[in-house]
Amino acid sequence: MCLQVLANFVNLQSLSLCPFSSKMAMLLRRADFNLSDFRIILWDWGPFGIGSAGNEDIETAISGFDKLMASKSLRNLKEFRFAVSSGSNDVDLYLRRVHTVVEAIVEHQSLLEKLVLAVHRSDSSFSLLPRLVNLKALSWCCHEGNGMEFSTLAVKQSIHQAFQLSPAKPVIEVSRHDWGEFPRGFTPIVD
Repeated sequence: MCLQVLANFVNLQSLSLCPFSSKMAMLLRRADFNLSDFRIILWDWGPFGIGSAGNEDIETAISGFDKLMASKSLRNLKEFRFAVSSGSNDVDLYLRRVHTVVEAIVEHQSLLEKLVLAVHRSDSSFSLLPRLVNLKALSWCCHEGNGMEFSTLAVKQSIHQAFQLSPAKPVIEVSRHDWGEFPRGFTPIVD
């Protein structure tokens, strides 16, 4: 696998992976580099995609997220960008997956300064984020689809309220995006 070659790049500091898989997560957990910038997108095609093997891989990647965030290669992570691109209409499943990821981030990434999440508009995982006391910037990219209207201002106010008692006072940006587009703030790392 091509990712096994990454082990040779001991000075690697930035990595963008899309689509992210459970095999990639396993290799990253064993890697001997020290990332400061990590960007991943999981592709969940639901009933429109590659079948149950793809869904099983996503479940494996999500269930192993705690171990990934605790891995040596991410011990000094400063910037993290995460999205699940979903073809599924199961909002509850999507919200559980993102919540699992956010819990792992909060538990293991105390040095994190910038976080970009592409989330569902009704996701309330932001209530966990005030525990990231070093957070300086938060970009909350809300999925917009099926003609559902929502207020980015209301979402931003809710996030600000969650941080009210936190020592962290990040700059908060809330934006809309459609899954058909690459979420703003998720530009691949290119030098």
